[in-house]
Amino acid sequence: WLKSLDPNHLVTVGEEGFWGPGSPQAQNNPQPSSSEPGWGRGCWAQATGQDFVPNHSIDSIDFAGIHIWPDNWNITEQAFLQRWIDTHMAAARDMNKPLIIEEFGKNV
Repeated sequence: WLKSLDPNHLVTVGEEGFWGPGSPQAQNNPQPSSSEPGWGRGCWAQATGQDFVPNHSIDSIDFAGIHIWPDNWNITEQAFLQRWIDTHMAAARDMNKPLIIEEFGKNV
């Protein structure tokens, strides 16, 4: 419907890029520390209603986008960030869509 109103602009989902609970990539979601009460390992990311591949696979979605908020997600390992980007790049490639890092934030 949106493309029928404006076919000249790119459309994306605008989510952080979390993997849904049924996704084989769900283990790559940000994992809260054990000191965060009320959240099981990975549960909060999966509970947001996002699922990267199904949400971006729709034909009217022009590109895939992710966000990277290491401090908000309580992530300190550089290896996680590399894996986050790599797994999303692979999924975007499989969907034949470009991947854009839409948001990035780091407390300084």
